[in-house]
Amino acid sequence: MVRRWACVSALALLLSACGQQAAPASSAPSSEIAAPPPAPTDVPTQTETPQPTATPVPTNTIPPTPTPVPATATSTATATPVPTNTPVPTNTPQPAYPPNVYERLNSLKSYHLQLAVNAAGVPYSLAVDESTPNYHASVSAPIVGQMELYFVNGRYVSSIGGSPFVDSGANPPPQAGILEAAEVFAKNWLDHPDSAVFKGTEQANGVRANHFVLTWNAGRQVSLGLLSSTTYDPATGDIWLDAATGAPVKASFNMRVNNGGEAATITTQFDITKINQPIAINPPPATPAAAPKASASA
Repeated sequence: MVRRWACVSALALLLSACGQQAAPASSAPSSEIAAPPPAPTDVPTQTETPQPTATPVPTNTIPPTPTPVPATATSTATATPVPTNTPVPTNTPQPAYPPNVYERLNSLKSYHLQLAVNAAGVPYSLAVDESTPNYHASVSAPIVGQMELYFVNGRYVSSIGGSPFVDSGANPPPQAGILEAAEVFAKNWLDHPDSAVFKGTEQANGVRANHFVLTWNAGRQVSLGLLSSTTYDPATGDIWLDAATGAPVKASFNMRVNNGGEAATITTQFDITKINQPIAINPPPATPAAAPKASASA
């Protein structure tokens, strides 16, 4: 530091001397010649230019620990177990439509049957109380009106259109033929559908019953007494069968039959009630049927 300040002072003196040699000679007396200025006693302090502070270089940062990758089925980590398929329960077999449905009424001890048929606007009705083997049937049909028929202990008692009751013994009266025609119609229609689809088990007329939807093809024979025709197009209906016996307890179906080249509609409602309940079959007083007259040749 001392040496540097000495060099600065020497440089200042040299500059002063050069200044004196460059000045022209003066004619003034030597006594008036100005003496060189005294050397400054204080040498100005040289201001040190601050050097910029170097930006510190960061040391190596420790690399972050890599985030672990979730284990997959192919990694060495334990894979999440895949749930196995839950076993599907096997379907319960559906009941099939049994044969001889109408005849299964014979398995019932007693019942009330109500059959209502409307054929092209003409009503027919049949009501039967049965306590096997005895029964009472009441039939309402066009032309003949109201007919009643009792069968008790092997004997027939009947009446037509409000006439007195007649006891015909073991010989069936004409009303029995009408009742048989209604039964033939029910057997053909209920016993022999072209298809039957099970719909479920339900309550019908107070019993647990299997519900089926029946279908009959076009061209099926339809016979009810004097009515005889064929189905005009496919017909469908619902029927409920007693789950225990297979006997019908309820049915409802519609059909269209050929009527002179046109379609006539027949609707049917069938109900069985009072199943296995006490039912009394008591015919009214009746007169014996007249004995057949002897032929003239006898």
